[in-house]
Amino acid sequence: MQSLEGTNITISPDLTFRQREDNKILRKHLMEARAHSSTKSFIKGNILHIGQKSYTIKELKIAQLEREIGGEPNIGESVVEAESSASQIWSQPSSNREKHKVKNQPIKTSARLAGIQRGRIDSA
Repeated sequence: MQSLEGTNITISPDLTFRQREDNKILRKHLMEARAHSSTKSFIKGNILHIGQKSYTIKELKIAQLEREIGGEPNIGESVVEAESSASQIWSQPSSNREKHKVKNQPIKTSARLAGIQRGRIDSA
């Protein structure tokens, strides 16, 4: 950030498209965490902190993709049950999330998951 000489105006760089998209994901998960838990939740830098645990953008994208692969809830399942099952990702330690990666899925899905792990998302 730079200030213009002789004025109170400061100039700072705009966020890139990727940074804005990452911030959207972080804010979305922050709101979900606050709705489903009473622990302290906040964003610092590019990391979401929920209680004593922290989650990177990469982990949140993988969790979001896993929820999308899981499909829609059954007709008899209430929205609250669907949301609570989706929020269970926050109660699992990071090592458990890595163990439960999607297996026996079509190659296209596995390739998309691999794309997220490399830091990019392939459009479906």
